[in-house]
Amino acid sequence: MYNIIAYIIFLAVVFFITVKVGWVFYKNGEVYIKMLLPNELHLVQSINKLLLVGYYLLNLGYTAFTLSFWKQIDSFAGMCDVLFKNAGTIIICLALMHYFNLIWILIYSRSHNKSAIAGKNNT
Repeated sequence: MYNIIAYIIFLAVVFFITVKVGWVFYKNGEVYIKMLLPNELHLVQSINKLLLVGYYLLNLGYTAFTLSFWKQIDSFAGMCDVLFKNAGTIIICLALMHYFNLIWILIYSRSHNKSAIAGKNNT
């Protein structure tokens, strides 16, 4: 019985976090894509939508994968323990993915700016 309750709570929490964070990334990420692809503005919206779909698929897959490893839960304390650990793991993974993406954007924009500056100096 605790497993079913835990599944419902876990899926509701993960769904809320995934949709909320994904929407924030989608709305605010367009600025960064425009910065990275200033000459390809017609692609920005499509790329942003593809990133959102990829984000949702990754989270759904990870959630399903996580649920497949749950053991039998026999108490309320055990249910809380499983919920907190699994929800925390997903939140940490999302945060790490976000920061890795920011680092990638920073590295890409610095190298792109250096090559643009070098191109201007050569002309």
